[in-house]
Formats: sequence, C-alpha cells, structure tokens
Amino acid sequence: HLLGRHEQAHARLIGAMEGLRDPASPEAVALMIELAMDSFFLMDYERMCTWAERAQRTAQPLDDRPLTAAAVALLAFASAASEATADAETHRKEGSALVDDLTDDELALRLDAAANLAGAELYLDRYEDAEVHAARAMAVGLATGQSEFIPLPYSILGQAKLLRGQLVEAGDMLDNAVEGARLSGNLQALAGNLVNRSLTAVAAGDLETALSTAKENVELTNGLDQSLVCAAGVALAAALLETGDAARAVDALVQSSGGDELLFIPGVWRARSLELLTRCWLALDR
Repeated sequence: HLLGRHEQAHARLIGAMEGLRDPASPEAVALMIELAMDSFFLMDYERMCTWAERAQRTAQPLDDRPLTAAAVALLAFASAASEATADAETHRKEGSALVDDLTDDELALRLDAAANLAGAELYLDRYEDAEVHAARAMAVGLATGQSEFIPLPYSILGQAKLLRGQLVEAGDMLDNAVEGARLSGNLQALAGNLVNRSLTAVAAGDLETALSTAKENVELTNGLDQSLVCAAGVALAAALLETGDAARAVDALVQSSGGDELLFIPGVWRARSLELLTRCWLALDR
C-alpha cells in the first residue's frame, strides 16, 4: 500500500487470508483489518465496512484488548467513510472508550487503533478528539520506533488544524510531513500530504504553493491506482478555481472522482467536493 500499488496489495492479502488455518484467530482479525483498509484505498467503502464488521465480530471473543480496540476503531472509520454517520458515531464512542483505556504498552501493539479512531473523528468533524488521538498515536509510535505508523496520524493532525483554521500550524506540520514522506519513499504518505498542503495553501491564499503542490501530486500519481489520482484531482481543482481557471477545475475534479456525482470521494469529503464543483459551475455561469 505504501507504494500506491493497491491492486497488488489486495491480491497478496486475499492470498494470505485464504491460506489461514484458523479463520477466527488473532492473525485472521489482523488480516481482516488490512483488507478493510485495502478496500478504503480501492474506494470500495461498502466492502470496507464488510471487512471491518467481520474483524470486529471475530475480535470480540478473543480477549485481546488492543486488537479489539483496533477493530472497533476501524469500524467507526469505515462507517464514516461510507456516510453511515449514525453508525459511525456509535462505533466512535465505543472505540474511544477502548483506546483511552489502553496503556501505552498495549497501544504500541496496535497503533492503528488510535490512528483510525482519529481518522473517524476527523470525518465526523470532531477535530479536537482527532488531534488528541492522533497525537497519542504519534507519541507512542516515536517512543517504540514504529516510524511506519507516523505519517497517518501526522497527516490527521495537519488536517484537523487546517479545518480549525490554524493555517500556519497546519502548513508547518504538512511541510514537515511532505519532507518526511520524500525521505522515507512512502508514496501513499507523500501523495496524501501534498493534497493537504495544497488545500491548506488555498485556505491561506498562497495560490503559488497551492498550485505547485497540486501539480506535483498529479504528476506523482499519474498511472497509479485511482484513490491517489482522485485525491490529487480534488486538490488541483481547488487550486485552479482560486486562480480563475474554473473550466480546468471542473475537468480535474470530475475526471478524477468518478463523474459529476464524485462517487469515488468518501464520506463528508464528498459533500465538500460537491460544494467545490458547484462553485466551479457558478463561475462558469452554469
């Protein structure tokens, strides 16, 4: 996944799942969690929920606190991504209680529990909660040498600060995140952070940075799986509209996101992108 090759990742995960001897083991739950995130990257949010629900049901009787917390947090994230906000809020409450009850040593075993909970909270507009859980995931990850888990919570922190209007802080964090992703070779993280850096620059009125980071991301994701292309298109459209090129903004948004209904974009982000598309049409007197 980190290289953006989601179809290959999917095939390997399915093969691993089929090769398991015990479909109710902790290893099975771990694979179900990965398959749910795999579905997120492939923009199949219904299948994401299906795998997350299976993970949650299978984890319940295992008496593994970190694994159960990870499964419930993921189900909250999956529900939010698929726009089932009432279910997402129910699972978020349960996930928050489980994650908050874990010691740092327990959380270190499943850092995705805090990271995915923060992601769900971001989708549900609970920005302060998202910052708390993302910051904890980062702190525990750094303390235990799990650098591969740092990019997601770091990105969530940047997005939360952007959405709370803390644009200078968001820009600084995302600049650091972009450079860290470049050094690590994590294409998924680099693409995601370039998107958020561009959107932060749009909000701050820094259109030069907004356009340059958006264009870099489009070039970076050209020919890769659709999820990365979709996010790049949203950022480019936002930057193009602000620079007065609404026609190209429409093309970038619609072509990358599944047509006029933007069905590739998950959860609350679709509503925001539809609002962006509406502003594009208005600028074109449509």
